[in-house]
Amino acid sequence: KQQETIIRQQRFLFAGYAALSLVLLGLGYVLFRQRKLKAQFEKLNLEQRLLTTQMNPHFIGNAMNHVSALVQAKKSTAVPYLQKLSSLFRTVLQHSREEFVGLDEEVGALETYLELQSNFHHTFDYRITIDKNIETEACIIPPLLIQPFVENSIVHGFKGISHKGAIEIHLQQEDKGLLCC
Repeated sequence: KQQETIIRQQRFLFAGYAALSLVLLGLGYVLFRQRKLKAQFEKLNLEQRLLTTQMNPHFIGNAMNHVSALVQAKKSTAVPYLQKLSSLFRTVLQHSREEFVGLDEEVGALETYLELQSNFHHTFDYRITIDKNIETEACIIPPLLIQPFVENSIVHGFKGISHKGAIEIHLQQEDKGLLCC
């Protein structure tokens, strides 16, 4: 009976050690996975911030050339254009420090960008419509999320067209709180 008791105790201890080992392994896996996901998130966040600090060099060059031409030709329109360009640069730099911005701020920056682009391209008109159910101040998104898509539509969409184009941006809220652009 003593040997059976000792064997039972040994089996109980073995089962306890095995369960403890499994729990520790599981905990180790969860911690490892959490660190891996955090590192991945930080990497993506850093990439996003780097992207938001970049502005298309072609756009900047065009904007500066346009300012130069305005200054030489008609000084009255050069100052407002330069002020909008300065405002856009300030907004982009400020947003590059943020992880998220309000949709209203993003749309404001996008409108300034489109106004500047349409001033020196003269090949398109634009319109931004926002669903009335969206609270633009409360809705937050990563900064400069929409602008690269708009920029690509200008660069690639209006190449070689002989008529005036149009850019229409519609923002609406889908099911489950998703923002559709």
